Amino acid sequence: MQQRIRDQLGTAGLIIGVVALIAALAGGALGASGDNATTSKAKVVKGPRGPKGPKGATGVPGAPGSQGPAGANGKDGAAGAKGDKGDPGSSGEPGKSVTVTAATLLQCAELGGAVVKEQGAASGIEVCNGKEGKEGAEGPEGQPWTPNKTLPVGATETGGYGFSGAASGEVVTAISFTIQLAQPLAPTNVHFVTEAEQTAHSVPACPGSLAAPSALSGELCVYEGTLNNAGVPVVETLSFAGPGTSRAGATLTSIVGAGASYGAGSWAVTG
Repeated sequence: MQQRIRDQLGTAGLIIGVVALIAALAGGALGASGDNATTSKAKVVKGPRGPKGPKGATGVPGAPGSQGPAGANGKDGAAGAKGDKGDPGSSGEPGKSVTVTAATLLQCAELGGAVVKEQGAASGIEVCNGKEGKEGAEGPEGQPWTPNKTLPVGATETGGYGFSGAASGEVVTAISFTIQLAQPLAPTNVHFVTEAEQTAHSVPACPGSLAAPSALSGELCVYEGTLNNAGVPVVETLSFAGPGTSRAGATLTSIVGAGASYGAGSWAVTG
């Protein structure tokens, strides 16, 4: 059949007829594609990548971005080396002294005083005596020593004593209270403290010693210093009414032997 067509159309006509047939088929396919709801896509095959083109020109810088949050403080650096000593400063101006002179009657209005003036100044500052105040009212008559002329409670007075004798018998000496007691002390509140008792601190009412006599409140403590050929003294009232004290003092009675006899010591009484 091809031979027959070729004979009728010739070679050139055959080519034209084939082209016309392809065009007709393509047109029908396009018409059918327009009527269908689904469009078919032709598969695209990528060709090989071409060579890289030249680098383009640098673009215009963009606008600055917003400031970010502050970062944490860095670690303190090491202390720097000590700097060089500075040059000495210039000397200051000499200071000015002041003079103090007696104020005149006109300056302090006859009160008396002084005028303090800086060196070279034409005038100074007046320091005047104040006016004499009125005499206050006379106070009540005071009492000697202490109120009511008695040793206050808790107050202590101290003193010393001594006696001597040449013949056997009784030797009596007195201790006198400079400030009288509010009332006499009973025998249970009177103590003669021997050297051994002072060392052992065996008399609670008498915590002192010969060198530092003391007594608790309401007690009389007589401290032994030395006893030679003499017995331990007995503490009695000034009227020899028996052991104890009077308000103004007490007596010490000691039995001594023949020959040189003596005794001495200290005492303390507390109101």
